[in-house]
Amino acid sequence: MGRGSYVYTIVETELGWVAIAGPPEAGKLSAVKLPSPTRDEAMNALRAGIRGELIEYSDGLESIASQMREYFAGRPVEFVFEPELGGLTEFQQMVLKVTMAVPYGVVVSYGRIAERVGNPRACRAVGRALGRNPIPVAIPCHRVIASGGKLGGFSAGQGWKRTLLRLEGVRL
Repeated sequence: MGRGSYVYTIVETELGWVAIAGPPEAGKLSAVKLPSPTRDEAMNALRAGIRGELIEYSDGLESIASQMREYFAGRPVEFVFEPELGGLTEFQQMVLKVTMAVPYGVVVSYGRIAERVGNPRACRAVGRALGRNPIPVAIPCHRVIASGGKLGGFSAGQGWKRTLLRLEGVRL
């Protein structure tokens, strides 16, 4: 993420501490860091991904924080936010916006996402775009799998991908 000011909060969930950040405008989200064992580790993960100034401010992020608590407690959540995807190409942004529409507990293939963005042969490019997702969980790239039911990649590793899919009741 580029320079500038970002508000952030650290949320305690059933799987650990989740860091979230966005621009000062309420309802926008720029970054989610998957659960860490400690608050400090979550903060360090957030600092590593943001080059701008971080200002602790939970009020403007309380809605998404609440949604994260619900999600990691194993309850179906439809995340409501406006993604801030600066620094990504137009294609990458399109892939992530299409991925936002994949429902809780449902998996789709990389090929299906490629079709939805109008380029059915761009499966690998879709995978690379999902690998750049700065807002995992809320933009559910973990719900995109390889053809034939194989797990495929995930920026935080296949262990996290499996954990998130199991949390949603998906059986592979």
